[in-house]
Amino acid sequence: MKPHLEKLAGIAQDETYITYDELEGWPREQLEEEGYLKEAERQSAITCYQCSERCPTPRDRVIQRKDDENMGLFPCEHNPDISSVDVNLDRYKQYRIIKRKLRAEGYYQESEDENKKQAGQKLTGKSQKRKPVKKAVERTLDEQPDLEHKPTKLLVKVNAKLKLWDHKETNLETVKSTLTRLRKKKK
Repeated sequence: MKPHLEKLAGIAQDETYITYDELEGWPREQLEEEGYLKEAERQSAITCYQCSERCPTPRDRVIQRKDDENMGLFPCEHNPDISSVDVNLDRYKQYRIIKRKLRAEGYYQESEDENKKQAGQKLTGKSQKRKPVKKAVERTLDEQPDLEHKPTKLLVKVNAKLKLWDHKETNLETVKSTLTRLRKKKK
């Protein structure tokens, strides 16, 4: 269990949530029972790995199967060889990392940036928000550079990240303008 707690503390330095897929092979139930994780609101989309396209699979388009309530069907629009894809509905789960518990057990220490951010919040009484849309676009493009030319697919991925980070979802125009600014910055 100790290696998992150390990894979880490392992830907690940058993220507040961890997805079901990221916890693959971990003692998820034990981490929940012992108070290190708490199930949060489900993700709005996951990535389909059925083919090389790596398409977003929005939760609201998945049809629950009648024979197995943990499975759903997603209509595939991009691969003519596949009409629908089986989706494990648990993959939409995400968990809040309980930093307070990790800290109490000696696994987690706040980074200097977090200490400065908290100090700034105490002084000003305001949260010092970073630019979450820009950050989400940059991270998504780092993970899947081909999405730079597919703004609609990029939007689904960006909104999934924003939801994970407890930020309001954005729209296509904002994603396009962020892309334009990032392209100008590259030049």
